[in-house]
Amino acid sequence: DVQTVTLEGVSAIESGYTVTDTVLDGEKVIFTTAGDFRDCDHIREIYITGNTTIIEPYSFYDCENLTKVEMNGQTLSLGHRAFEDCTSLSDVYISSALTSMGLVPFIGCENLSEVEFGEGSSFVCENSILFATEDGVKTALLECLKGKTTPSVTASEVPSMVTSISESAFEDTN
Repeated sequence: DVQTVTLEGVSAIESGYTVTDTVLDGEKVIFTTAGDFRDCDHIREIYITGNTTIIEPYSFYDCENLTKVEMNGQTLSLGHRAFEDCTSLSDVYISSALTSMGLVPFIGCENLSEVEFGEGSSFVCENSILFATEDGVKTALLECLKGKTTPSVTASEVPSMVTSISESAFEDTN
């Protein structure tokens, strides 16, 4: 049984799973295909390093025993619902390379209350709420994490500079 998957270029060929590499705008781009690791209950940790630049929607859907995700490479895009229903997920680090995040990438992750982003990131997590930022200012509320210890969001938790709220931001809250 695979317990750790490391996506490092195209070397993530574990138990028959594949990572695709292609050329986009003259650069080699490596990405998961939607649903590649879907329902993989044997995966406990995922380390995404190197040139894995796109994590497609639903890539790690319902990996119930996944507890940790580290994106230390050049991941630029995290697809919507990429980690949906990873109910054991509690530890997430995403480097500052990330520039695009789909709708509610962590929906259904009931043990996830915080996501750590690298310094200078375009995203931040505060009080279990994911925000997009511009020049360090929170401008969009993206997702309220299911692991939030209080079931509601107060006005004081949403800065006045927030100009948009994702259509699904509160989909998984009580």
